[in-house]
Amino acid sequence: MTKLAISFVSFVLLSFAAVSAQDVPLVYDLENTGEKFPQPVLSAFEQLPVVRPLPDPFAWPDGSGRSTKFADWARRRSEIKAEIERYGVGEKPPRPKDIAATLKDGTLTVKATENGETLTLTARVSMPKGDGPFPAVIGIGFGGGTGSLPADIFTSRDVATISFDFKQVMAHQQKRGNEPINRLYPELTHIGAYAAWPWGISRIIDGLELVEKDLPIDRKRLAVTGCSFAGKMALFAGAFDERITLTIAQESGGGGAAAWRVSETLGNVETLGKTSRAWFREDMFEFSAAVDKLPYDHHELMAMVAPRALLVLGNPEYEWLADESGYVSCRAAHEVWKTFGIGDRFGFSIVAGHPHCQLPASQRPEVEAFVDKFLLGKSDVKTDVTKHPFDLVEHEFWYDGWTKGKSTFPTLDGENIETFTFEAEAMKSGSDWEIKSAEDASAGKYITVKPSIESPPAVPAGDNAAVTIPFTTTKDAKYYIHARVNCPSADDDSFWIQIDDEGFVMANGLGTQGWQWVKLATFKPTPGKHTLTIKYRENGAFLDRIGITTYPFGADALDAAKAEPSLKNAVDKRFKIGVGVGHRVVQNDEDAALIRRHFEILTPENCMKPEGIHPQENEWKFEPSDAFADFAREHNMELVGHCLVWAKDDRTDEWMMNEGENPVSREKLLQRIQTHVKTVVSRYADVATHWDVVNEAIGDSNDDLLRDSVYSQTTGMDFIVTAFKTARAHDPDALLIYNDYNGHKPGKRKKLIELLTKLKAAGAPIDAYGMQGHFELGDNSLPELRATFDELRKLGIQVVVSELDIDVVKRGRWWADGNKYRDELKTFDPYKDGMPPEIEQQMVKQYVELFKLFHEYRDIIARVSFWNLHDGHSWLNYFPWERVNHPLLFDRQRKPKAAFDAVYEMLKKSSDQKAAVRHTPLQRTDANSKKVHKQLVAKTKLGQIDVYFQGDSITRRWGATDYPELLAHWKKSFHGWNAANFAWGGDNTHHILWRMQNGELEGVSPKVVCLQAGANNLPWIGAAKQSHVTDVVEGIEVIIAEFRSRFPDVPVVLTAMFPRDQNAALAPTIDAINKKLKVISQADKRIHWININDDPAGASGKLLPDVSSDGIHLEKAGYEVWAQALRPILTKLLGEPAEVDRAPPATGNPGL
Repeated sequence: MTKLAISFVSFVLLSFAAVSAQDVPLVYDLENTGEKFPQPVLSAFEQLPVVRPLPDPFAWPDGSGRSTKFADWARRRSEIKAEIERYGVGEKPPRPKDIAATLKDGTLTVKATENGETLTLTARVSMPKGDGPFPAVIGIGFGGGTGSLPADIFTSRDVATISFDFKQVMAHQQKRGNEPINRLYPELTHIGAYAAWPWGISRIIDGLELVEKDLPIDRKRLAVTGCSFAGKMALFAGAFDERITLTIAQESGGGGAAAWRVSETLGNVETLGKTSRAWFREDMFEFSAAVDKLPYDHHELMAMVAPRALLVLGNPEYEWLADESGYVSCRAAHEVWKTFGIGDRFGFSIVAGHPHCQLPASQRPEVEAFVDKFLLGKSDVKTDVTKHPFDLVEHEFWYDGWTKGKSTFPTLDGENIETFTFEAEAMKSGSDWEIKSAEDASAGKYITVKPSIESPPAVPAGDNAAVTIPFTTTKDAKYYIHARVNCPSADDDSFWIQIDDEGFVMANGLGTQGWQWVKLATFKPTPGKHTLTIKYRENGAFLDRIGITTYPFGADALDAAKAEPSLKNAVDKRFKIGVGVGHRVVQNDEDAALIRRHFEILTPENCMKPEGIHPQENEWKFEPSDAFADFAREHNMELVGHCLVWAKDDRTDEWMMNEGENPVSREKLLQRIQTHVKTVVSRYADVATHWDVVNEAIGDSNDDLLRDSVYSQTTGMDFIVTAFKTARAHDPDALLIYNDYNGHKPGKRKKLIELLTKLKAAGAPIDAYGMQGHFELGDNSLPELRATFDELRKLGIQVVVSELDIDVVKRGRWWADGNKYRDELKTFDPYKDGMPPEIEQQMVKQYVELFKLFHEYRDIIARVSFWNLHDGHSWLNYFPWERVNHPLLFDRQRKPKAAFDAVYEMLKKSSDQKAAVRHTPLQRTDANSKKVHKQLVAKTKLGQIDVYFQGDSITRRWGATDYPELLAHWKKSFHGWNAANFAWGGDNTHHILWRMQNGELEGVSPKVVCLQAGANNLPWIGAAKQSHVTDVVEGIEVIIAEFRSRFPDVPVVLTAMFPRDQNAALAPTIDAINKKLKVISQADKRIHWININDDPAGASGKLLPDVSSDGIHLEKAGYEVWAQALRPILTKLLGEPAEVDRAPPATGNPGL
């Protein structure tokens, strides 16, 4: 591995273009020289094209071409300004017609009047001694008139300093519509702070003009500077006002010099989606997941400063600042200055080793040079500075399409792109790690360190701490290592990374909002075999996937890259996807890897069958089954217990059928079945979630219902009832299955339904029918399957496809016409050299049609399991005669076949269509709800809100003025925690989401959010559908995501949906919703899960009378139970409540 080399780049002399610098002004008299040009026509978000590289700053937005002539720059610059205002920050208002200024005692006062309202700005001005005129710097932030830069750099050079108090225009975290500037421009509540603050700076410059007789400032030599958020402010001010000669943007980060597009490819940096919503217009965040649709980027914001002077200062010590992105952006922006022959008017210096916003000695020469040249006019000073530590960062491909005419921007189908992705839980991990489940993990699972293990002070020793990922590279190129992680806090956001035998390096600062891709490292290996080792550094970081790619864009790009597909990922949550294999198969590393990638539930082919595990009455052979179960446990997979009773005499040991010299008695046989089932089920209940309790009991003849066997002859149907009851007693939560073949054929289907009906009537706890699914090519089974599924649905029985394959060398003739074809078939081996294309196409079509049917009936299908892993393992190679068969999705080399690709694409397409349906916010249009919304928006500004409650009427009534007894209980429960209730009756999750997005979160800064919702998503009468479960769960997830977008680290207390006696048919739906919500909560340490449903309900599961009088809403006793669950969590998060409560006054129903 080549280690990352850091180069402290020296000053580089930049070449000048053909334009003469003497012909290019350094500053202008007008705030906006492009004001005379017509506004460009700008498209709505939906019509914007995707542009992955940095956009061309010289291209006209109407697509008519481009111009690098300086004479056209004023027009082009005005178009960039229009784009930034339209999509980014909002319109910067023009100079007011009514503006006045005075100077008194060193304070400049500017009064701007619009719409009958006046805004007053005051700025402290410190002047050098003498007559002047003097250059001046406007400093932003908390360092006085020079921002965060050392004052002596300016004062020693007789530069006047002017302090700008941004709060006089708009607060750091604005409350939209309630800021000073909103009084002048009430129609501009949508603008961000970076439109408002530059307006204020421009008005200060207006004031300098108005008092120029009293204040000897040289307005041809004005500078502006600030750091961090004020660095962004300085950059926007310099870009938007052409009267500023020099802009110094110090450590401005995301939203400043850094390009949004480039930042998306980096780690824990300020991306567009993570920046403050108060600083930009709200609809900019439409681009959070589509940055490449943004018509501009921040290299063009910097280019707006041209032809004036700009110095960008960076500090790569602070990852959040995205200085790698800032470097690329600066390189691109510099091309504009160079094109005009004034490359020395732009410079950047990115230096580590110093605190944030404290200029180090090593950067001071750059600042002094720019001040000397552009404020003092010293022409012999060199300002062509490009200092940075990013020698290994490839920057040209981001913009060479418009500098050289040919783009080298990487594409996913490029010949040098190579990508590997790995499921963390499928990799070899040491005993310190454990596999956990989460619905939003890529395959439903992730790994993390066991909770008993503390974060180590150094790299932990030994293999127990390691996750190892072997891979083989073929490209002579740089590779990027990414991981999809959930790192909820600064204490849980790092790993140790090692490539091959190199030393471990720390990947730190990986904090995410839920599951996100982050970059861990970059390296350039020689082609060949390599090993990535990951060790834990902090014990709360969750690891889902690992991606290694030559494609530099991480995150979305890794998901879009040609990663090896996973069948279980494509199936997603439709049903479980599994495979039945022999116990030795899991001991083969290649087979085990294939199983882990594609399947989630395993069936042992033979070792757990009665003959294999229980060869004598007092003899058990557990070793193969134990090893099989251990494999499932180790990889957090589920197990199918197959099978407990095989109702065939030729599959039953003699000891089971006899009692000494005599046939076994009824009592003895049932007792033996009980013993066998109890022993096996108890041993594997912790890992087995499905049990094939009885196998193949239905007779094949047209006469008897049951197969003629010792079981049916001795006990009738009772052996089946006994087996199911015993299994349920020892594994109450497992899915219990009756397994058989050909149950979809009309004759046998009739028997199947009859048997299942009788078994249910006899009290057998049967959950599902296991349809073995051994199909033949072209057998036209779909209509029969559909009819069978419909019958089973009516009966309330689920379906398991337990042994799926398609025999392409059809075996049906083996038994046809009195077995007369058997001699011929013994030598029949038509596809020993592979399937002909037409046969393979038939197989592809049949598999796709089967999975379309399974998708259609996914509400009753619990599992689909293939029988054997790949073609080389299939039983159909030797049954009923030896031949080369091709019945599965993987070939003999374990490679996916055309049938796999087709099934995968079908499943992914239907999943993508489902995922494309958003949880749409909906407004309540009734007059009362509109009044309530206004009431709640106003409530956000009326007090201190530390605990924010949101929900429907169940939550609303607790803190409402129209329920005085409940309100008194609310105050008693939460006094001193500043709790405010924003719930409204009748709202479903769509309505709640709309309210939150339309003002009910503006200006609040809660420390805890409490959420309980979903009741109004469900039907008032009758049972719910699966779509209702999805709607509620997705709604809760989207509401939490809305909170997260504004308050990333604020804890959410999520309360389970309560029982619903008003509609008892909803009980299973509510239970399913709560199970899913619990999983979501367990995967995010910031969510605290509360389920109090056992307390307000009695033994019957119904709400107690004093808890609820109408079967849905709570009374005081119910709220007391809820409060008792909430208070300990609030105490833990906030401490003991204060004596004084500063929450807003309670609100009520305005319609009463």
